[in-house]
Amino acid sequence: TAFVGRYAVSSAELAGIGSAAAILTFSFYIFNFLTTATTPLVASRRADDEAGALAVGGQALSLAVILGGTLAGTLVSFSQ
Repeated sequence: TAFVGRYAVSSAELAGIGSAAAILTFSFYIFNFLTTATTPLVASRRADDEAGALAVGGQALSLAVILGGTLAGTLVSFSQ
């Protein structure tokens, strides 16, 4: 932010970096929540049923891919 603020030609660049930082922080919270919620589920399933643990891991991976693709598509569509 300091470099953009120092070398920016107009205030639009600084406003853009502020909103991009907010979106990036939000996406980190979403994916960190996914990791925090999935780890105990997989560990508890692994103790009893390995196939169930693989199913939970696969569901979490699918959700992460869907969320990541949606976020990437949103960012690309609003970048123009």
